[in-house]
Amino acid sequence: MAGEERPACFGDRQLTLVGTYGCGGCGGTQPGIYEPLWLAAPVYADFLWVKWRIGAPLALHISPDSGLAFPPEGSTVLVTGHFNDPRATACFFTGPDGNRESIEPGCREAFVVDALDITGTDPDFMPGG
Repeated sequence: MAGEERPACFGDRQLTLVGTYGCGGCGGTQPGIYEPLWLAAPVYADFLWVKWRIGAPLALHISPDSGLAFPPEGSTVLVTGHFNDPRATACFFTGPDGNRESIEPGCREAFVVDALDITGTDPDFMPGG
């Protein structure tokens, strides 16, 4: 499912997902300022994989005021969250040229974590790979 289809399909209802948390060596930088960083930044590497490194991962977003933290990489997790977060209306990008624009649609596509439980460790997880 394409990112832009998720808010339309699921709205803001709670979903529970199971997978492996981790990046395995990815990351990067993106020029400009993203607000709020935790919801808007496109290069956060907080991924949930159904099966480690097979298919496309889902980026997870955790609000700093939620009291939650990301688990150690390679953890198998049970994650509850939602798309279409109401805080998406506050998403903006300021480019290197100083132009500021709303990026609300992209923030509505973000999966915002409401609860996260570690259930184990994925034996297939390979850091850096």
